[in-house]
Amino acid sequence: MKLTIDSKNLTDTLKAVKPWVSTKCRIPIMEYIRIDADNHGAHFTAYEFNSGAAIRFPINADSYPSGYGTCIVRFRDLQDVTNKSTGEVAIEFDDIAKLTVSYDSTSFILKAKSVGEFVNLPNAWYAQSSDDACTESFATRFSEFVRAVDHVHIATGNDPRKNFTSGILFDVNPGESFAVGTDGRRLHFVSLSGVIADQGWIALVDADIVRKISRLNVDANDPIQIGRRYIENSAGGDECMFAFEVDDIEGFVPVMDTPYPEWRAVVPESLPGALEIASDALYKSIDRLAPICKADDGRDYVKLSGNGTLTVSAHAESKGDGQSTLKCDHISGNDLLVGLNYSFMLDTLKLHKGETVRLTFADALDPVMIRSAHDDTRTSILMPVRLPE
Repeated sequence: MKLTIDSKNLTDTLKAVKPWVSTKCRIPIMEYIRIDADNHGAHFTAYEFNSGAAIRFPINADSYPSGYGTCIVRFRDLQDVTNKSTGEVAIEFDDIAKLTVSYDSTSFILKAKSVGEFVNLPNAWYAQSSDDACTESFATRFSEFVRAVDHVHIATGNDPRKNFTSGILFDVNPGESFAVGTDGRRLHFVSLSGVIADQGWIALVDADIVRKISRLNVDANDPIQIGRRYIENSAGGDECMFAFEVDDIEGFVPVMDTPYPEWRAVVPESLPGALEIASDALYKSIDRLAPICKADDGRDYVKLSGNGTLTVSAHAESKGDGQSTLKCDHISGNDLLVGLNYSFMLDTLKLHKGETVRLTFADALDPVMIRSAHDDTRTSILMPVRLPE
């Protein structure tokens, strides 16, 4: 089997594959990638060991004589010998023991592995299964997907995968669909615009893997299709997978089986108080209080109080006090008085650079909802801290 690939195309594809290759893994074979050529074209396939995610990148290549073949090669070796390639690169694997790479009068022979040594991957791919209509799916623009993931990923935790806080929930319904993330102390959710199939579905997916999907180098206007599929595994049983496809890049990620709490129950039904303020100005004011907030006894929170004027303050016994005063538009309700986590506030305001944000609230111990004043599709809910008497 021989593939002829333009050197720039090869280099760019390997750069895209690299984040998905397991490194420093206790199983050396995870540092390898699979090269396939069949009637669906040529592809590089990588397997992310910790999450079990498999992703397949298309290669724009000419192949001959038969157009079919498979080889398992160490990723870093292939990248090292081709990173200075020019013109056309020929990759040839006539047997499972070696892979030959040649370009511009230079050639390399790399050791290869048996296909059986590589991880057993799902026996079907998303785009290839188009004849088997996926009713549990959702399609949107890639830019919308990125926007949603950026907003909710920041609220997820660093707990092990068995904990729901380390995942992003896709809650797809015929009426309205959402991406959701929480670490137990804050909740971020985004209303997704797009087209769903015949029925609703939910899937909890490793948050860091979803983030990596959102960082794929594809056109922002490209459609991305995500869905939940049951794929036959090597044991002959069905495994629930989160599937995605964008720009002919296809992948599967095992769905986390840990229960997710009823997140809608956390969303306040009525918050009578509301004020609007420039996000950038509020961010700067809170950030300046870092020496007080981050002190050992600073409790890592800021106190927000006021009506037509918003006062942001912090206190630490070891250092003293700090405060900043800003203009705001008080829309409705009583005066604001609440303590909110310093870091969570900064994280949220980063998502609204250049915007006016609306804070809605009730009493000092009730959650505070933060949204753009002109866009209610992205929501952050922060739990307050108890203020000293």
